[in-house]
Amino acid sequence: MTAHDDQTRRAAELLGLRPSRARACPRVVAGARCRANKLEEDGQPCLCQRHRHLLDHGRAWFDADGKRVLTGEPYNADGHEIAELVTDMDTLGLRVTISGRSPWNPNETFLVQIAQQHNDD
Repeated sequence: MTAHDDQTRRAAELLGLRPSRARACPRVVAGARCRANKLEEDGQPCLCQRHRHLLDHGRAWFDADGKRVLTGEPYNADGHEIAELVTDMDTLGLRVTISGRSPWNPNETFLVQIAQQHNDD
């Protein structure tokens, strides 16, 4: 088992998620295709590229219900970056959760989770 595999296993246990081989892109979580090689309709790069700083160490997962989840584990961020991410994810019908419990490099990174809205949200 490689160090990356071991780290993924620990992250899955901590987060209660299963690894996915899907592309680490918010559009995929929303049920669309990643547009990393094309511009969005607004002329901007795909969301995974636009928010690559906050999606550092990005990984795709499945939750217990089989829904896609995306995680990013950046080392830092400012409020403007976070606000832009939340606004863009809300447009896709996704929610953003931020936590200090990042398994990537504990005490150095924080955890950004992007998932579909719950029915009661």
